[in-house]
Amino acid sequence: MSTLLPRWSALIIAWIFLNPLLLAAEVAELEVAPGIFATASYQQGEPEKPAIIMLHGWLQTREFSTIARLYDALSDSGYTLLAPTLSLGISRRAKSLPCESIHTNSLDDDIYELEQWTNWLSSRGHKQLILLGHSMGATEVLAFLDQYRGDRVIQSILISIGPIGPGWPDNNANFNDWLRAEKSFTTGDKGLSEYGLAYCKKYVTTAENLLSFYRWDYERVLSAFAKLKIPTQIIVGSEDKLLNIKLIQQLASEGIAVDTLEGAGHFFDKEFEFELSDAVESYLTGNRLPAN
Repeated sequence: MSTLLPRWSALIIAWIFLNPLLLAAEVAELEVAPGIFATASYQQGEPEKPAIIMLHGWLQTREFSTIARLYDALSDSGYTLLAPTLSLGISRRAKSLPCESIHTNSLDDDIYELEQWTNWLSSRGHKQLILLGHSMGATEVLAFLDQYRGDRVIQSILISIGPIGPGWPDNNANFNDWLRAEKSFTTGDKGLSEYGLAYCKKYVTTAENLLSFYRWDYERVLSAFAKLKIPTQIIVGSEDKLLNIKLIQQLASEGIAVDTLEGAGHFFDKEFEFELSDAVESYLTGNRLPAN
């Protein structure tokens, strides 16, 4: 044993120093609110290439499969990668949050965290940024861009974008909840209540927090796209059962770039993970998918 241990130790040390992905991997931490720390996977890429921020879906973390697979697929492409986990008001959150939890965050809180991560990257010398989001993360990227007035973000990729407010079928947002929340907000009621939001049938939050999400209805989405000044690509799966695909595809009639991967679902799992990563790589180089 005494003769084998040094030999294996040498192999392990050699593997560590010869593995550039392991060397480049880093868990970044950022105080996004007093006493609340958010974390992100960070990998330094080639300095001449833009950095990509990859935002996960509703109540998930950066470890969720769709974003995690894309992160791995892009890890050897030369781009700097940053995949944050939104805190949702929980310091160093590492697990998905159940619908029935008490939710203290608003959409504006999530946007502010995204802004802080863009600033963090800029402070490390990354002056050109690409934003990529999946599902609710795509909507939050769009909401961020609707407020953003800088010039560092040069492109966005929105995967399985799922607008939230009533007017988009196939989610649990309904006008009764909206009206109830508007009434509570108008009367200054800051108490908690149960609403339907995204796939959550019981989502416990305040009226003000709920409305920050609900107000992203179809018209608000159209308005945000109309103001975009950067190349933006939407990609959806034809078999996505969580979204109204026909309604999203109608965005193409407004001049928005929409590509549909035939046979793929909301999460682009199984064999479609490779099609999704190929598509993203294509968009990063300024190309569209060939027409079917």
